[in-house]
Amino acid sequence: MASFKILDNPNDITKGFTQLLYNAVNHLDGFGITDGSPLLLESEVIHGCIRNLRNLGKRVRYITNIENANIESCKKILEIVELRHLDNIQGGIIINDFEYLSLLESKNDDPNSSPIHIYSKNKWLVEQQKLIFDMLWEKAIPARIRIKQIEQGLERDVCELITDENAIMIKYEQALNSLTKELCIFYSVSDDGVSNEQIGQKISEIINHVSKSKSKDIKIIVIVLTNNSVERKAPLTEFSQIRQDYDIRIKYMNKESANSQLPRDLMILTVDRKELFISEIRGFEEISHSIFENDISFTIHSNSGSVVSTYNTILGMLWSQDELYKKSEMAITQLKLQDKLQKEFVHNFANGLRNPIQPILGFSEILLEKKEDFNKYRDILDIINACAQKLAKHVNNMIDITEIENETFLLNKETFDLMKVIREITKQLKKNILSITKKNFSISTTDDRLMIYADKNRVKFTIENVIINAVDIPDSNNIKIFVEKTRSSSSQYDDKNEDVVILSVVDDGTGIDGMILPSLFSKFVADSRDGLGLGLYLAKSIIDRHGGEMWAENNKNGKGATIRFSLPIS
Repeated sequence: MASFKILDNPNDITKGFTQLLYNAVNHLDGFGITDGSPLLLESEVIHGCIRNLRNLGKRVRYITNIENANIESCKKILEIVELRHLDNIQGGIIINDFEYLSLLESKNDDPNSSPIHIYSKNKWLVEQQKLIFDMLWEKAIPARIRIKQIEQGLERDVCELITDENAIMIKYEQALNSLTKELCIFYSVSDDGVSNEQIGQKISEIINHVSKSKSKDIKIIVIVLTNNSVERKAPLTEFSQIRQDYDIRIKYMNKESANSQLPRDLMILTVDRKELFISEIRGFEEISHSIFENDISFTIHSNSGSVVSTYNTILGMLWSQDELYKKSEMAITQLKLQDKLQKEFVHNFANGLRNPIQPILGFSEILLEKKEDFNKYRDILDIINACAQKLAKHVNNMIDITEIENETFLLNKETFDLMKVIREITKQLKKNILSITKKNFSISTTDDRLMIYADKNRVKFTIENVIINAVDIPDSNNIKIFVEKTRSSSSQYDDKNEDVVILSVVDDGTGIDGMILPSLFSKFVADSRDGLGLGLYLAKSIIDRHGGEMWAENNKNGKGATIRFSLPIS
């Protein structure tokens, strides 16, 4: 028997078609054009064969072109077979387990003449036709989806694999030329040795295909994923011209080291959040022409709303992830700094407690051994008292910090003479037996008596800490205190013309370390070995809560420093 035979007689065609239907055992597949009165619905023979196969649990599949004109017929066909839609269906074919019948052509293209069919039972020809049908079936979309698109006027979803270079170039150019709002480009580089300039050149090639007539309205987002060897910065020189034409945002990200090297680069484009392209790009060493002509191995193209939306979300998450990564790096740096400051604080706090404790223990043991008049040991008692006061100060500072951070820090305001408080503080410091060298204090003011309404104890603590800070500065021998009453123009106060007092403490020592000066009023920052880094932090917190301001600077003559604070008088 011949491998195939041509059927051009209507009786032979009908006989061959009927025989093929009756011989179907496990499956029956076919495709063809569907008109208003399709044979699948009109023929009782075909209906009987399909029922027998379906009753046996076998598949009957059919592919046709579903349009407005034949949608009702296709709905009926869908009730009896598995139906899918494919554009531009031509001719027809029916295949069972071991034979096929296909439409070849009409005689002389005469619409009134009978068509010519090819029939074959050749095993290899049948297997070949089965393979072709399966490929078409995978490419076709379910009939229910196509019918819904037609009835609801929805744009047809496309998801296709394109390998032809010309077809890829046409698809890209059509999409980029129609761009109106947003283009998102993701480029993953596989080669460690690729420079920023090379990457920028390829991305620029893509953007240059965008129509410049709407450039002012188009936003371009670029994410480049590179190996760790490439610096995380955008090659601004490559995009300088593009930046003038478009609103472009570029982010270079380092990808984690992989167990195996990727053989190809990957490019993802979303156009106006409606169209998606995923392309595998040949390595840079292979590139010689335009990226759309010779560089792309294959492209997956889709306009499916759910698919494109998913990729837009993924790319948006990548962009946000890099922002979070940068913030986490900053947070880690801050944590390391905080950890360092905390360790220094613990060390300083231990020393701050040990230094006054040792004299208390030592001198108290001496006194316990003495039975004479304690007046002979007045100096020792003074040292014990001063150390005890210093120890109490450290403890009180810790309590105040806890109250500040727990927002339970309260002010007990009263009216008092600020100048009297300043004189009391300087007098007490002059008597301080722990001072290794005596300091010279001078007070300059326009008012001998200056009444203010504030928390007296807190303000006293503040002034004392500012003066002690000046005393502790190395080589500082002369401490000058300036008190000035003035009218405020600072926005810190509700009334910009409110009366304020500004107190300045000036020393003539070595000045404040430039590394410490910007954070002098921060917690745990100390400019002396004996300090805990809490006094000035608490002092500024007190001034802030009174509605004042505090600042510091090294003196312009290069000798010493000045700390100032302001307080509203009422």
